[in-house]
Amino acid sequence: ADHAEMDALLEGALRLVGVEDTAERVQLHSGRLTALYSVGRLDEADEHTILATDLLQTLPRAFRIACERIYEKLVRIR
Repeated sequence: ADHAEMDALLEGALRLVGVEDTAERVQLHSGRLTALYSVGRLDEADEHTILATDLLQTLPRAFRIACERIYEKLVRIR
């Protein structure tokens, strides 16, 4: 996979997704952190980890727990 291209596409998608669509924004930030990590841009990946974590705190508890489990699996894959 071309992670630099994936990062650029996800960056564009983040601009298009409404601020109120928290779940979608969490997924996009998570995708970006994976892409950035894969191309060695670790500082930027860390920023997206923080943004995704902050967004998770605004979600209802049950959904937040599900997202956190998915996120933990993603982190293990990296």
